[in-house]
Order: sequence, then C-alpha cells, then structure tokens
Amino acid sequence: MRKSLLAVIPFTVFFLLMIVDIPVLQWLELRSVDWRFGWRGPIRATGDVVVIAIDEKSLHQEGRWPWPREKTAALVREINRAGPDFLGMDIIFAEPAPGDAALAQALRERNNVILGYFFYQNVWELEKAEIDVEKMAESLRSILPTSFPKLSGLEEALPKMFGVISNVPALAGASLSQGYFNAVPDPDGVIRRFPLMVTYQDVIFPSMGLETFSRREGGFDPIPVKEADGTLRGISVGRRFVPTNRWGEMMINYRGGTEIFSVYSAADFLRGKIKPDELKGKTALIGATAIGIYDLRVTPISSNLPGILVQANLLDNLYRGDFLIRNLWTQLGSIGWMLVMTVILAVTLPRIRIVTGLFVTLNIIALYGLFAHRFFIRGYVLSLVAPTLELLTVFGLITIYRGLTEERQKRRLRKAFQSYLHPDLVKELTENLDKLKLGGEHADCTILFSDVRNFTTISEKMNPETLVELMNSYFDPIAKVIIQEGGYIDKFIGDAVMAVFGAPKKTKDHALRACKAAFAMNRTVKELEPIFQKKYGIPAFHVGIGLNTGDVVVGNIGTKERLNYTVMGDAVNLASRLESATKELGSAMVMSEATYERVKNYVEARFIDEIMVKGKAEKIRVYELVERRLKKR
Repeated sequence: MRKSLLAVIPFTVFFLLMIVDIPVLQWLELRSVDWRFGWRGPIRATGDVVVIAIDEKSLHQEGRWPWPREKTAALVREINRAGPDFLGMDIIFAEPAPGDAALAQALRERNNVILGYFFYQNVWELEKAEIDVEKMAESLRSILPTSFPKLSGLEEALPKMFGVISNVPALAGASLSQGYFNAVPDPDGVIRRFPLMVTYQDVIFPSMGLETFSRREGGFDPIPVKEADGTLRGISVGRRFVPTNRWGEMMINYRGGTEIFSVYSAADFLRGKIKPDELKGKTALIGATAIGIYDLRVTPISSNLPGILVQANLLDNLYRGDFLIRNLWTQLGSIGWMLVMTVILAVTLPRIRIVTGLFVTLNIIALYGLFAHRFFIRGYVLSLVAPTLELLTVFGLITIYRGLTEERQKRRLRKAFQSYLHPDLVKELTENLDKLKLGGEHADCTILFSDVRNFTTISEKMNPETLVELMNSYFDPIAKVIIQEGGYIDKFIGDAVMAVFGAPKKTKDHALRACKAAFAMNRTVKELEPIFQKKYGIPAFHVGIGLNTGDVVVGNIGTKERLNYTVMGDAVNLASRLESATKELGSAMVMSEATYERVKNYVEARFIDEIMVKGKAEKIRVYELVERRLKKR
C-alpha cells in the first residue's frame, strides 16, 4: 500500500506543471508535436491553393530580385489570366518605385489581389526597428480593411503598441485588401502557430490568410469568440469556427511542402507557358522559394520551408477546417488518461519484478503514445511528454523504494537466518522475497527431530545458568552440522531440535542430506559426552533422532506483523513420533520407510519393527540407520 501511494507524488507534481504549462514542459510538448508530424507524414491538400514561386529558375531567366514593378505587373496579369479567384502576394512594396502605376492598374483589373505587409506586435521590436511613428500611422490607415470604420484617434493610439512595414498607398489602395503575413515563431525558432489577427479597440487587423479566407467565404468579417471571462477561444468567419489560443494563434496542421502543393514557376507565367483558366476556382499565392532570397522558415515538417508554403499550409488548413485543437479540454483529457495509467502502475508495479515492471511501464507509455497519435490525426493535440515523464517517475520512485526496503529486508533476513541456515539458503530467501509473504506451498522434504535422553533428570540436578550453558554447548555444534548439510533449523524446543531438508531451497537429495546430518550429529554427541560428564558431572549424554520424508506445507505462518517460517503436515508429525519411539526401540537413529526408500542405495540401514504411532490407523515400518560408512554410489 505504501509503495502504491508513492504514485500520488509524481501525479500531483505533473498535474500542477501541466495546468501551469511551464516553459520547459511547453517546449517539450511542442517538440513532441513535431515528432507526431513526422510520424504521420504528409497528407493530401484540398487542391484549392496553388503557389506561384519566385524560384531559382525565375531568377535565372528574369534576373535578380526585386524585379521592376512593370514585370511584377505583367506577372499579376498572367496569373489572373489563368483564372484564380484570389491572388495573395507574400511580397511587400514598401518604397515608391517607377512602374507603381502599372502595377496598381494590374491590381485593379480583377480586384482579387490581397497584399501582404509586415506587422510588428511588440513595442520592443518597434524600438529596435527605429520606425518613424508618423510614417507608421500613415501605413496603419492604409491597411484597415475597407469594411471597417476608421476610429477617431486610432492612428495616434496604435503606434504606441504596433508598427508595420506596409505597401505604398498607391498599391494598397489598388488592392482588394491587405493582411499581414509574418508569423511569430516559438522560442525555439519553429513556426507551429500563426496569429490570425490582432485586435485593438474592437478593430481587427487580419492576417493575409484570414483575410483571404474571409473573402472566399463571402466577405464575412472575422468575429472573435470569447469565453465568459473574456478569454479568446477562436474566430468565427461566416459559418466556420476557427479555434485559437487566447492570443488568437492557430496551430497549423501542416500538410507538407512542394510535394503536396501545386507549385508553378513565376517564369512560366511570364513566358506564357500556363494555359488560360488553369487556376480557375483556386487561390494563388505568390512568394519566394529561391534560397538566395532567404525567405526560409523552420517548421515541424522542414527546417527550411519557404515562407510562402507556410502561408499555403495555413490557408489550406482554413479551407478544409481540419484544425489542430490544443486547449484546456485536451489538457484535462491528457490528465485523465495520466491518472488512469498511474493507477494501473501503482497497483501493478509493487506486485511484479522490477524488470517486468519496466517492460509494463514502457508498454503503457508506448500504447499511450499510439493513442495520442491517433487523436492527433483527428485534430486533438494531447499532452505526450508530461504523462510519459510522470509514468517514468512513478516507476522510478516505486523501484527506488522497493530497492531500499527490500535491501533492508535482505539485511535483516541475513542477520536473522545466518545462525540457522546454510549460506545458500540465506541467498535463496533474500533473492526470492516472495517466499516471505504470508502463506505456504507444498514441498517434498525430509524432517529431522532430535531430543536429549533423560533431559528432565539432567536439568533437575543443575541450576538454570549451568543448564543453559550446557545446552548452548550442545546446540552450537549440532546446528553447524545441520547447516553444513543444507538443512534449515526450524526451531529449538527445549532440548529438542527440528530441522528441515529440501526447503526453502529445493534439493533432490534432501533425504540423503538428512541422513548425513544424523550421522554427524550422533558422532558429535559421542565426542561431547565425556566432556559434559567431566565438566557438568552428568552420568550420560545421548540423543534420539527421527527422520521422515513426505509432502509438507512450507511457508510463513502467523500474522503480517509476526511471521514464523516453518513446515506443517502429517510428515512432520510422523518424524516427531519416530524420534519419541527411539527410546522404546533402543536405537539412536531411526527413519520411516518413505525415507528408507530414498536412501537405501546410499546408506546402511536395517528394518527394526512395525509400530503404531498416534494419528495413524496402520502400523509404520521403522528402519535403523547403521553407523557405518556411506555406500559408494
């Protein structure tokens, strides 16, 4: 129970970390999203978004960038000849230049061009860029969507918060609309989210992607959708709801790069190689893909994806509506699954071996990873890193606790058993702690009972201290010979000794080992007898030994607080009866027929008699161990 409660600590810690969403954990979770993109691979786009690339071929054939405005005007006309519904330009015309009139005329002809501009959203970026405030105010007026009213004093208020690098007024006025195209990378420089809009005093400044999507949906104005507490949770465009975080950022469900989108070279349009109406009903995006123009971005699907393809992925995501959702509900779902998995480990780990526990833990993590990935494909971003780290922490804490407590148990066992067990048996018990749990199991064993003859007479003539000294002098060498033969001293009962062979460590020759121990014990007693006679003044010192082999129940008997590792069963009772019968039989060492059958090929023994013992309906055949050398095998 105590081991299981250890799981509460890591769950509580990671639960709080997930709610707070600390930067390190947030970064790791975002990296796991990159991994899921890689696992999922590219997916099919709608086919409604095409890219007109200012590529290496275009630079080689048409000259270095930027091109003259007249050539850009010709490109716009040729693209529109192919019939796209909308044309988004990931290009800024920030300074007046010859040919602006021609380009403005080209923009007006279809009235379907949405220009892009660069939006500074941070006052520190403004100061770093050293933008002229008056010039910025003029730019701000030019980018307000025509459907929105100009607010009084807006141009004076906005420069305090925002800044833009916009298109010259002549071109801005000739376009259908404008939208900013700059993304805000995550702290590691990867573009995973895109701010769809910036809102100030109820005026929405849309991104180029959102503005294009709004126009395609029928010109509906984007409407922020907020929670009851005022926190932004998404944007409504007509009948489409686009989920965002509280800053208006949408996670881009990347489709892929040039292998997914139809990419045309700008040079092919300028040279008339594209058929009329080839882009009919589609949205075209113009942007740079040539390496020399340095419009490359780090994304989850590529470390050098051209910015125009980021816009293409964003717009296609808006068109299809298969958004990635990572919000409070997905976090709570992740926490719920983490709780379920933690409970499973808390219940399982304390009951299985550590290696098996590691296997179970890793498999649960792998299954959750698969589960999270399946949800990712369906558009729900579950936390992956926090549950993984939490489960590993649960495994680690329980394993460390088990290691410390089990090592302490082993030390206690070694100390407790070293006087009673052979070192091999101590090792067996300490390495298999399951044998120390309450309960027992069946085992085939040989039981040895020995008793001092006339002990009552001996004890009556001695004071307690002297008697204890005598018995200790007897028990010490007796215990050693039993342990030498692999026996387990179950208990000392007054002057009697009960030993078990064949448990807890199983041995096939336990009956023979018990016989060897009996011989050694008998020889030891003969050596001790003259010493005891002289030292303690006793007339004689003899023992009787009884052996029996059979099925017993071996294990821990008692309570959880106080255990007694012992053996029980009819075979134990018979061994005790045989030891008691040695007096009437006039033999120092006797054994049952069951033991005799196991050792008759190895030791000298003779049949004595058939006797009745308490608890048995039939007579028992008894054999005497003969003190001779063991037979050769």
